[in-house]
Amino acid sequence: MTAAMSPMGSQPLMKSIMSGDASMGSESSSGSAEKVREEMAQRVLWGAWPPRPGETQEGMLARFARKAGIPFGRIKRLRYREVRIIPAHEADDIRAITGSLKALRERMARLEAETSRGAPVQLDLPLFGEQVRRRGGVDQ
Repeated sequence: MTAAMSPMGSQPLMKSIMSGDASMGSESSSGSAEKVREEMAQRVLWGAWPPRPGETQEGMLARFARKAGIPFGRIKRLRYREVRIIPAHEADDIRAITGSLKALRERMARLEAETSRGAPVQLDLPLFGEQVRRRGGVDQ
């Protein structure tokens, strides 16, 4: 996979997963299990994206495994759909991590857009103001 490629590609399932529209309602258990395997494979890749310069896909997966606190071998098997059973707690953990990453990436994109057009950036870090005030850097 090259750096120019997107992990989502043209896969509508991934778009629905990341937007929260994916439904896994009334399908048979094997169909539902396959959808969960596909969802986890896509989420693992999306969570590992973007690659760092010179990083292989295996390196991306290892980085995501460290973020997720899940063994690399398990992440690799999830990515390549080699897992037969995905415990609910593991799927929930991956969903939570990718949800957090999505929110962080959206915030970063918003901040980059604000700085690129010259708008003042509002730092909403609660401790940042406290640290500056303690050092006497802000007039009160």
